[in-house]
Amino acid sequence: MGTGKNDIFVRKWWEVDHCNIDFDLQSINQLETSEGRYFPYNKGGEYRLWYGNLLEVLWFDEEGRKYMNSMSGHRENGGHDYYFRHGLTWTFISSSRFGVRSLPYGFLFDVAGSTLFVNDEELNYVLGFLSSAVCNEILKLLNPTLNYQAGNVKSLPVLIGHKSEIDELVDENISISKDDWNSFEISWDGDVGRCYEFYKDELAEAGIEIPSKDELPADQVDCLMGGLADEVEYEQPVDMDAYLQVIDSTVRAWIIEGLEHISDCFEDEFPVWKESLEASIKDDLADLY
Repeated sequence: MGTGKNDIFVRKWWEVDHCNIDFDLQSINQLETSEGRYFPYNKGGEYRLWYGNLLEVLWFDEEGRKYMNSMSGHRENGGHDYYFRHGLTWTFISSSRFGVRSLPYGFLFDVAGSTLFVNDEELNYVLGFLSSAVCNEILKLLNPTLNYQAGNVKSLPVLIGHKSEIDELVDENISISKDDWNSFEISWDGDVGRCYEFYKDELAEAGIEIPSKDELPADQVDCLMGGLADEVEYEQPVDMDAYLQVIDSTVRAWIIEGLEHISDCFEDEFPVWKESLEASIKDDLADLY
């Protein structure tokens, strides 16, 4: 798909209201009954194997589709019937080797995140082959420019053998890569629990008691970590002003500490920059919460 103007239709998932994103579609036939405004959008990203680079969402509800269809540069490119299906994806342009990943159900995709669809029972085997050193060498012969076209991948020979062993190994690799991806705060599947782990010691030192994340429903944890305490009720009261003060000071300290490592590069300018940065962070946090 080509949206016609990505600046209008594409956002990082954290830039929009999480409640307006529908992560659960498995076929294009479910789109009309969805209440979502945004949907996961695969745009490729940097080199990565097995799983990850899941960052963008696309404005693709009825209003978004109508507006997109009015854009002169919008193209469907024949992929409409495959939207939201489970597949394999790779980055169109790579600076290193071919990086192919499992793409879960629920995604739209564009040319920068080219996507291959095969029978579900063959997905793991094909992913294993495409991730192999043998496949990488063949692709170098087919296309030495490192621009991995759909035609290049389509022309690759695949010989099925030792399928059960390969499927098991690929499952394990996907699981490892998924755990790694979800260890980053940019993952929509992993940030909440990790934020709790990051801040729980600082909160405890400040004498702020909050319920354990294991004792709360997922939506309450989401609201707590997102600063949306007014949206849910807790059996144990949470002092959100004190909570945010700890978050504020901790985040600011992390940023300042990092910048101080490069302060020698800025000499006399750094103290002024530091003061300006602290003021900016304080204003941003005030606007956010």
